[in-house]
Amino acid sequence: MKMRMDKILREIADEAYEVARLRRNGVKTARDRVFAEVLAELEANGDARPGSSAWWRAAQRAGHFIAKNHELQPTNGDSAQPIVRYQICKISRSNRIGFDPELNRRRNMGENSKIEWTDHTFNPWIGCQHVSPGCDHCYAEAQNAFRKWNGGTWGPHAPRKRTSEATWKGPIKWNAEARAFKEEYGHRPRVFCASLADVFDNQVPSEWRRDLFALIRDCRRLDWLLLTKRPQNIPKMLPADWGEGHRNVWLGVTAENQEWFDRRWKDLQNISAVIKFIFYEPAVGPLRLPKHGPFPDWLISGGESGGGARPMKPRWVRDIIADCRLRGVAPFHKQWGSYQNNPLVMERGMSPTDAKALDQYGKGGGMVDGELVREFPTRRDVAHRNAA
Repeated sequence: MKMRMDKILREIADEAYEVARLRRNGVKTARDRVFAEVLAELEANGDARPGSSAWWRAAQRAGHFIAKNHELQPTNGDSAQPIVRYQICKISRSNRIGFDPELNRRRNMGENSKIEWTDHTFNPWIGCQHVSPGCDHCYAEAQNAFRKWNGGTWGPHAPRKRTSEATWKGPIKWNAEARAFKEEYGHRPRVFCASLADVFDNQVPSEWRRDLFALIRDCRRLDWLLLTKRPQNIPKMLPADWGEGHRNVWLGVTAENQEWFDRRWKDLQNISAVIKFIFYEPAVGPLRLPKHGPFPDWLISGGESGGGARPMKPRWVRDIIADCRLRGVAPFHKQWGSYQNNPLVMERGMSPTDAKALDQYGKGGGMVDGELVREFPTRRDVAHRNAA
């Protein structure tokens, strides 16, 4: 029941926000009558950002207003729906922590990336090789075998193929649109760089990397997320003007289990960056944060998906989220990878079909004990991070 109420509240909140946005742009809609109170509150507060306190208050008032006026119709023959509608306003703020509804809206609006934790994906080149167990079922390798971007080969002796000039112009366009994007969504556009490669791969020509960092400098309104499995290479491959880190570059390492976290975080923690993050996907074993800092700013977790995917245990996710909460790290659980890993199936005995009806966030679902845990980091100075 709680998850169903959360879903309805999200639908109401998204619609309230969309109506408010249209009205601010001078567009009148047929829903203005229903959301009259909502719009008045949003305009009075001057704050319609998704996830803001004013936005949630307006969503609650929209839920109450709609319930009284029977604007939402029962679905799938669910006669309990009217009761659910009246209880929407009673959902506590604690049940909403980490929910980021604008991500779903952007996917529906055809934004550049379907990856939940970024807004755009940019590949300056294509090609890589296996370096640890997290690479065993590499999606980039599988895609390349099918699409044959660089002839279909992969590995240390396969060519790295630079992408087209048209692809390299993408970030320039996003940068030009960044102010409007931030006004619309409340944050700077995030760019996941090299989803089909590794920026710090030894096999990549140095001039390509110089061109990439020149592009990053030119696109200062974008936050660039550079994720690697080769943190030992970062110091020798950063640009000469790196200093304490470029203000628009986040550095992250993949850590599929405790062994690879211990290896790679040891390297990354000694490199200056405005945001440092851990990519705990595919999670193929447990991972716990150390008792003492320095700590990363952000940790993304996710189960492996696709053919031959290795299992992920719910306890691993609960434990790492608890560690993040205790140590001031922003947790972001992307997906379970498969519904066989989802606690609704593994622990509560639901069928994958029933679990999918309740949890459609990411592959295999993404909710953790009824919550969508998807937080983003805030910038912290080095002294604060090391003392955390």
